[in-house]
Formats: sequence, structure tokens, C-alpha cells
Amino acid sequence: MPDYFSHNMAADAIYEKLPESYRERITDHDLYLLGSQGGDLYFFYNGFITFLFASNVGRGLHARKPAELFDAFIQGKGDPSYIAGFATHYAMDSILHPYVYMCQDERHKRFPFHMKFENDLGLFISKDLGLTRDRMPKDVILSKAPKIYENLALVDDRASLKGTEKCLKDFDKYVDHFYKVCKDTYRVKSYDFDSLHEPLQQAIQKGVLCVEQVLDGDIDPALFETGFSEHTIRTPETSESRAEE
Repeated sequence: MPDYFSHNMAADAIYEKLPESYRERITDHDLYLLGSQGGDLYFFYNGFITFLFASNVGRGLHARKPAELFDAFIQGKGDPSYIAGFATHYAMDSILHPYVYMCQDERHKRFPFHMKFENDLGLFISKDLGLTRDRMPKDVILSKAPKIYENLALVDDRASLKGTEKCLKDFDKYVDHFYKVCKDTYRVKSYDFDSLHEPLQQAIQKGVLCVEQVLDGDIDPALFETGFSEHTIRTPETSESRAEE
């Protein structure tokens, strides 16, 4: 997944490109930004160590078929601000995640490299969009626990308010660590991050469409076809050819 800062900045960029009628329906911008963390936030549910297991809540959400997941949010009357943010997460993952995997596979690297690349991706997005990598204050994050729990419960029956509060505290610690060690130089050497400008723009454009459809409660399965953990790079041309099959 692109890192916390990547999703945060992209969500803001997508928000600015939404028609005003849709922006007006996102009434809680902080909840929208927390929604933009998608399933990544729930890697910390019951402790980050559970990330190693298939039963981890975050891994489970990433494995869900996106159209079915968003339909569950919509049918359950999820908070518009939260599920709109979650839609931006999906758009980013579906377009940019394959580039992370591609670089990792080409260099025969393991998971630590995956995280290093994602951190560099956050730096690139900051430079490309002219935005600052910033973090949400802890008190704001924790204040959203009831709303986040209500939305998580729509798609995972293991959710509890207490578990969500603990998850958010652990998530905040994780984000705080990476915020403190943010660097202004790329750690992954010999990679042309500027080549990701077009894919980033594609992700933002897709994010606008995803948010609009989720807020309208009218999902086109073709738009949500690609998985959260997609490994294959999809160009506009390949997407069109798949739609025609």
C-alpha cells in the first residue's frame, strides 16, 4: 500500500477536484482523511503482530472484492465522509500498488524494501503535488473512534469500540514514528520516481470517479474491478480492452 502520507495527500488532491456538490457531502474532513487510510489502519487491530496472519482485519479488508466491500458500506448506510475517503484509498492502491511490487520483484527484495519504497513514494507525491507530509493530531484521531467503529462494524463483525480505540492508538504511534523519520531524499536508489507522475494523476482521476459513485450509492463494477493488492500494472488501454472482453 502507499504509505499514510501518500493516502493523506492524495485524498486532499482528490477532494479539491470533486465538484462542489460532492464536496458538500463530505461534512467531516478529518473522518474523510482517516477513511483514506482504508484497510491499512486495521493492520493494527489486535496489535500489528497480527499482520502476519490471514485473520488480520486489515489484510481481510484488502482481500475483499472492492465492489462488494463498498456495496456493504453503502447498504449499511456508512458515513459518507468515511466511505468517500475509503474510496480514495482504493483508487490509490489499485493504480500505484503494482509499481511497488514491480520494483520489489525486480530487485528481489523482501518486505522491508516494500515499506522503504512506499515511504519514498510519499516523498515523491509530496514533491509532485506540492503538498506537505503532515500528520493528524492524536486527539483528533482518537475522537473519531466511535464513527470509525460504526463503519468498520458494517464490514467486519469482529469490530468493537474498545478494539477500535486500541487500534487507533497503535496506528497513531506508527504514524508518529514515520513522521519523525521522514527524509527529504529518496532511500531507494536508481529509481525514476518522476516516472510515476502519470500513474499518480490516473489514480487521482480514478479517485474522483470512485468517490462520486460511492456517494451516489451507484457503483459501476468495472471501475472497482481491480483489487486493493493488485500486482499487475493496468494502463488505460489495458483497462479498456478488458472491458470489451
